[in-house]
Amino acid sequence: MTSFADNLIIRRTQADNAQERKCAAFRYANASLALEGFATDRAQLTRQEEIIHGRLTTEQAIAQLNAKYGRS
Repeated sequence: MTSFADNLIIRRTQADNAQERKCAAFRYANASLALEGFATDRAQLTRQEEIIHGRLTTEQAIAQLNAKYGRS
């Protein structure tokens, strides 16, 4: 049987792993873009950080970009 504290530690580790996976996915995407000759600007890197840390969902980020570039 696990204690309350054990459950907190496990959840924290899962959150960290999720952040690491998101960070690795963005690094891979940015490298792929660079190979194609595209640069990731500071605004996009900031948006990626917001997603990695859970302050912004992918859907919210897409909505922001659609609004910025006039797409619906």
